[in-house]
Amino acid sequence: DVISLFHTHTTDSAELSDIDIEVSESLGLPSYVIAPLVKKHFLYYPKSYRPKDLYGRIFIPFFQDCVSFVKDFYFINFNINFYSIKNWARESDKSNIKLINEIEKQFKEIKYENINYGDLIIFKPSLSRFMHLAVYNKNNKYSHHPMSGVPVDELFTEESRNKVYKIYRYKDL
Repeated sequence: DVISLFHTHTTDSAELSDIDIEVSESLGLPSYVIAPLVKKHFLYYPKSYRPKDLYGRIFIPFFQDCVSFVKDFYFINFNINFYSIKNWARESDKSNIKLINEIEKQFKEIKYENINYGDLIIFKPSLSRFMHLAVYNKNNKYSHHPMSGVPVDELFTEESRNKVYKIYRYKDL
């Protein structure tokens, strides 16, 4: 499956051109651009993008990882679109701070005792320097896309709860 368009800009900008956007929209595929001269990147999701099934995906950073899993979960299950928020893509500098800042614009923090279907779970960094995102499912399980694996539902045990940084609920749920 083709999951994204990818190319470099040899200029000083990673912003997409009008033609880049038109191609991305017409194909319904995200477009990822890097600008090596300024060491920047940009991930664009077109309005025409429709995520594929959440499960069975292979892990591909930026495109099929825990962040894209969460964005796709909200779109598929609640028709909530987070694709235009570019800071959800991993930044090379202060990634976790930028991620939390963007999340806190759209979500409110809740306590574990009040957790419901669709609540966002942020895990502290463990296998990498990045925080890990998951979504509370049902029957005391959470859904996520682990590094180098495929998306899974796992039991929310005491051990996994001890790894939680914060839990958030989307402001309109």
